[in-house]
Amino acid sequence: MMSTLKLYQSSTFWRSYSEASDRRTPPSTLAILAQSCSASIRRQVAENISTPEYVLSALKNDQSAQVRGGLASRADLTLPFFQHLANDKSDAVKLMVLMNPSAPDAVIAQLIESPSREIANVAKEQLELLSGLIRSSIAA
Repeated sequence: MMSTLKLYQSSTFWRSYSEASDRRTPPSTLAILAQSCSASIRRQVAENISTPEYVLSALKNDQSAQVRGGLASRADLTLPFFQHLANDKSDAVKLMVLMNPSAPDAVIAQLIESPSREIANVAKEQLELLSGLIRSSIAA
């Protein structure tokens, strides 16, 4: 049987999680939620299209790779964000950068030099894929 405290904590978590992912949540509330002890809530804030840039700037250095990976999945990131996340200590975050269709070619090319063979190989495959798409669109 769930204690009343656990039930309250659970409902508070889900309310915060819902607010963190709702694009109608005010920026000031998103800024507060970005400081949550829950990485899941912070990730929702990082992925929320309404989160202001100053909050995203703080989240790019979050202790959780899950949060930084959520940020790396955003289609609206600027070049400085992509560059920062491409240099992340976590290969999972780098992979999220590579999987982002909005990642600039220069950032993908930078990851070819990664000490991680997996990251370097994925980056090379991405550039080859982009190259092939460009060639086929020119030929069409």
